[in-house]
Amino acid sequence: DFGGVLQRADAVPILFLHGWPGSFLEFMGLFSEAARRYSADQLPFHMIAPSLIGYTLSSGPPQTQDWSIYETARVMQRLMERLGFGEEGYVAQGGDLGSYTSQVLAAQFESCKAIHCKSSSSLGTCGEVFIHDTARGFSSMTSFVLSSHYKKKEGRFHVY
Repeated sequence: DFGGVLQRADAVPILFLHGWPGSFLEFMGLFSEAARRYSADQLPFHMIAPSLIGYTLSSGPPQTQDWSIYETARVMQRLMERLGFGEEGYVAQGGDLGSYTSQVLAAQFESCKAIHCKSSSSLGTCGEVFIHDTARGFSSMTSFVLSSHYKKKEGRFHVY
C-alpha cells in the first residue's frame, strides 16, 4: 500500500531511483529542500522515491524466477501506473543502479517521457534499443514538456 496526497494536477511526476549500495534515503535532502521552498499546493513536482527491489525496506525478488533490471523496471512502471502516471507520463532520474533502471524504463515504456542519469552505462540490448529509439524518445519528451497538462505559470523544466 502507498499513502500520499497529490496536490497539483499539473505537477510533473518524477521517479527518483537510488543507486547501490544506497536507498531512497539519498533523496531526503532534496525532499526537505522542496518542502522548504514550496507549500504542498505549489510544489511543481510529484516526487516518488521507492526502494528498488531487494534494497532498503524492500523485500527481495522472488526466489522462484530469475530477476534482472528489466523486471525491476517493470515493477517501477507498474508503480507509476498505479499512482496514476501511466497515461500522462513521468520523468525518471537515477544514479548508479537507478540509472540502469531509468534507461530500461525509457526504452521499454512510452509513459517514461524523459530520463536523467547520473551514471553512464553499457546495457547491451537495452542500450541499443534506447539509442535506436532516440527520435521517439525526444519527440515523446518534447510533447510531454510542452503539453498543456504540464505547463506551469512559473518555473522551468530543464533537460540537459
